[in-house]
Amino acid sequence: MNPRLAAIILLATALRLYGIGVESFWYDESWSAWLIDGTPKDTIDRLATQDAHPPLYYLLLGAWSKVAGTNEAGLRTFSALLGVLSVMWLYRLVRRLVSERAADAAAWSSARTRPRAMLMKFTLIPVSIR
Repeated sequence: MNPRLAAIILLATALRLYGIGVESFWYDESWSAWLIDGTPKDTIDRLATQDAHPPLYYLLLGAWSKVAGTNEAGLRTFSALLGVLSVMWLYRLVRRLVSERAADAAAWSSARTRPRAMLMKFTLIPVSIR
C-alpha cells in the first residue's frame, strides 16, 4: 500500500472514530436504531410502512449491531467504517482515471469530510474494481 494512502486512511479512521460515542443519538440515528430493532423481517416491515428508504443499509446495520451493539458508538462505527472504505475506493478510482497525485488529493479531501458513506461505497466499488 502507498505510504501516503496509509497515512490518509489512518487519519480518516481517527477523524471518524474520535468521540464517536460521546454525543447521544440524533433523531435520525434514533430512527435507524428503532428500524433495526428486532428481526430483518421487522426491519423490512417497518421500512415498508414508516419510511421510504431501501432496506439494504438498515439490514446491514442490523447485522452490524449484533456484533458492535446498539449504543451510539456501536451503530455509528458502521457508517464510520463505510466512510473509511470509501476513501480507499475513491483513491483507486481517481488514480486510475487521473493520476496518483490527484488520487492523494481526493483521498485527503474525502478523509476530512463526512460523505454519505453507503452511497459513496456503492458508487465507487463498481468503477474502481476491474
